[in-house]
Amino acid sequence: MTPEWVEIIKIVFGFLTVSFGGIITLLVARLTQSSAHAATKVEEAAVKVEEVKSVLETTTNNTDQKLNAIHTLVNGAMTAQMKIGAIALRRLAILSGDDDDVKAADLAETAYREHEAKQVVVL
Repeated sequence: MTPEWVEIIKIVFGFLTVSFGGIITLLVARLTQSSAHAATKVEEAAVKVEEVKSVLETTTNNTDQKLNAIHTLVNGAMTAQMKIGAIALRRLAILSGDDDDVKAADLAETAYREHEAKQVVVL
């Protein structure tokens, strides 16, 4: 091989080394940029997850409070209706003296007392 060819080969390999070095530098820069972009997206997603979590907790707490208030109102109305029914059946039993009316009044009074006892535990 002549010295000219050796020099040409050195130049070509030098050019290829510089070219590949540049290409590799560009690829690394692009990958770094992509990684940074992905990291930013992950951070944005984490912020959104925290927002959703916060809204969900607030909504759940509000719903629980509303359901508890509704439950209290419904049970209060049920207690009143059971008391009215027990009183009415007891008065009917007193007026009629019929054994079935007395049993119905006893049953209504027992159900009313049991309901009241359960409400003390719930409230």
